Amino acid sequence: MDAKPALRASLRRAPEAAPARCSPAPRFGAAANDARSGGAPAAVPQGRIDALDGLRAVSIGIVLFGHGAHTANAPALIRPLGEMGIVGVELFFTISGFIITWLLLRERERSGRVDLRAFWLRRALRIVPPFAAAALGIAIAAAAGLVTWSWPSFFGALTLTKNTTLLPGDWFFGHIWSLSLEEQFYLLWPLVFALALSPARVTTLLAVLVLGSVLLTPLTVGYLKPLQNVLPYLPHLAAGCLLAMALHAPRRPAWLAAWIRVPRRGLVLGGLVVTALVVAWLRGRDLDDHLSWLPLYALLIPVTSLLVVAEIALPDGCLRRALAVPPLLWLGRISYSLYLWQQLFLGPADAYRAASALHSWPYNLVAAVACGAFGYYCVEKPAARLRRRLQGATGDAGGSARAEPTRFGHDSRSRAASANARPGSLSRR
Repeated sequence: MDAKPALRASLRRAPEAAPARCSPAPRFGAAANDARSGGAPAAVPQGRIDALDGLRAVSIGIVLFGHGAHTANAPALIRPLGEMGIVGVELFFTISGFIITWLLLRERERSGRVDLRAFWLRRALRIVPPFAAAALGIAIAAAAGLVTWSWPSFFGALTLTKNTTLLPGDWFFGHIWSLSLEEQFYLLWPLVFALALSPARVTTLLAVLVLGSVLLTPLTVGYLKPLQNVLPYLPHLAAGCLLAMALHAPRRPAWLAAWIRVPRRGLVLGGLVVTALVVAWLRGRDLDDHLSWLPLYALLIPVTSLLVVAEIALPDGCLRRALAVPPLLWLGRISYSLYLWQQLFLGPADAYRAASALHSWPYNLVAAVACGAFGYYCVEKPAARLRRRLQGATGDAGGSARAEPTRFGHDSRSRAASANARPGSLSRR
């Protein structure tokens, strides 16, 4: 199913975001000095942040239970979660915005520019092979008479326009609406760095977009329904981008410094998460009454997601260890393929042409995880090896200064500054 003209349909039937479309958890540079004032250098994450994969696992878990609540034989315990799956998409968007922005900032710091061609090629090699494998799985199921194949829905997925109303859709390619939005983000957001726009202005615009969600989302739902699978989700991407800009900045922003100074901020964050989940449940319960909980929800979820990711990215973040346990890390690593395959098994009963145990709880959950693992080990990992070989053959190390980038936004001052910049910082220009 693609974008729906009604919010209820888009949340109940359109599945949530592709969880691992972005690169694996990035490797960060050395930490900056940990000063305490708002004008002090920002604290920068160090090493690989495994807990980001753990957070992806939490996100895909929300999606799985949200979809599973509508499947045959779903236990009564999970049925109230049927309208909560959208929280998973929004958290995925924030994770993606954070990682992609950080990688772009690091590339511009190293080379003084962003190689758009190499960036888009890496994204394509990351996204397309697992998608093709999952689409083949849906085609095989259709050939076996288990599901109905929809050419318009397939072409909507293929052209990454599922978050629009251009082509009608069905359940089995409906989840590509969120992947479509992510790919549009990958296409446009790097231009901000390639064109060397002012970091201060970009940060201000991101903050306005996050805080403006309290108005943007209700107005879109009420008056701009064709864009309701686009505009309401931009603040969630912006929240991740804003955090990456803040952590990479030469000086810690005042809002981040204030949050770090909060006493027992882990408990405060826990209370905020519980509040956000309650509001999300109330919003799902009252979908027909758009103004009852929607404005609060629209602001609370991106802000909470930003702080959750911050507590993973910060060197002393309270969630770094809690989310870095092996089962969560494994589930987070397979989450992209799992997301792509779960749609085939976790549909409502009326989406299938014939009954099967594989469409009933809990067998559908087991089948989805098994296919997700297959997609990860048999498609994603070989594709990643191919991507590394191609990068090595062209001298491209993912944006290193050795590559010959497409020359967008080249700035010799930035390049010279990056040579002496501290690791993990945004070069002054």
